[in-house]
Amino acid sequence: MKNRFLMSAIIAASLALCSTANAAVVTENFSATVLSGTFSGTVGTGSFSYDNALITGMGSESLTPDDGLMVSFNVFGQSFTEADDIQIFDMPPFPSLNFLDGLIVELDFIVDEFSLLNPTSIDQEGVAAFSIFSIFQAPPTIDLADGSTTAGGFTGELFVTEISPVPVPAAAWLFGSALLGFFGFSRRKKAA
Repeated sequence: MKNRFLMSAIIAASLALCSTANAAVVTENFSATVLSGTFSGTVGTGSFSYDNALITGMGSESLTPDDGLMVSFNVFGQSFTEADDIQIFDMPPFPSLNFLDGLIVELDFIVDEFSLLNPTSIDQEGVAAFSIFSIFQAPPTIDLADGSTTAGGFTGELFVTEISPVPVPAAAWLFGSALLGFFGFSRRKKAA
């Protein structure tokens, strides 16, 4: 009886160890570049981490912060994380990392100063929001000297929603100077 219990405990422990042996947190680096507009050429860099044991490698799959997805992104001299991503009322939490047959096809990451549920301040003047959607893995690089290869990182496009400051209309300046003139004229009249 004692041997059976001991054997059952050993088998259970080895099964538990084997089932978690494939689980690993994967961290990937990525960059995203603004391709048009005032900020064209601006590059942001970051990383995302996820548990690859949650991915079956079959069909379309998504991971979110509820699944342990972590995102860090630096752009415009400011750092953003998954906590800064927008939230939409009846949708799963953002950001999301999307896979097709086990391959990463999209990092859905949006930061918006005017989001209703999770507005995040962006310190760059003229930028109201930015987003990253499609990312792809760059091809590996080959060192011609020694023949070694280095896996390519992930890259994508950074979409920026620009805003411009609203100028004070000339009529406001004229109205202000007219008011000052009236106050100055009325003071002179009282003093005399």
